[in-house]
Amino acid sequence: MKNTQRLKTALKSQLQQQEADQLATLLEAGLSTETIPYEDIDLPEDQKNDCILTAFEERMLIPVKSGQSPAWEDRILALCPGEIYFIPPVVRKLIERAGQTGKLDPERAVKEALPAEAGNHVDELVQLFQHVKRHAPSYTVEVGLMGTIMRQLEIALDLHDVIDLFVICGIISSCTRGPMSTGLVWYEINPCLYWNLKTNPAE
Repeated sequence: MKNTQRLKTALKSQLQQQEADQLATLLEAGLSTETIPYEDIDLPEDQKNDCILTAFEERMLIPVKSGQSPAWEDRILALCPGEIYFIPPVVRKLIERAGQTGKLDPERAVKEALPAEAGNHVDELVQLFQHVKRHAPSYTVEVGLMGTIMRQLEIALDLHDVIDLFVICGIISSCTRGPMSTGLVWYEINPCLYWNLKTNPAE
């Protein structure tokens, strides 16, 4: 990416300078390819491992290996040569735009990441995402709440189709470790899509 400094500037609005610089290096390694091998990340090993951990915690980088399910929380994170990671589509859009503008714009990333199947409903889905995010400060949302918000916004789409679209884009991922006895279905919202709401660490 030619706009490395702009990307670093955007990341510094959420991270300490060293973390932002390292994360920019890591993400740049994956923007031009589908996946990122561990050995292609151009950082010293100790910095690399810390950076991968940070990127995974923020769901910007996801291990290819999965356990019992494809959910993010069931991914098998290993820090060694031979391991492969990928950047979810919505994160890719977030980072590409940040490299152009020096700013993080999650709503724009969501809009650009939605696939052709969204058709003429893209703006409605972005609006839905904005409302869901406001009701989910802890990065998790229950399916019933999503359905309620869709009805309030008069979005005439099938809830399960919307969930599928959001999962494909990397906007949400199923939660598999919650209390199943309640009968509720929960999804994790990608934490980096909250970044424009977080406090600048330099402030």
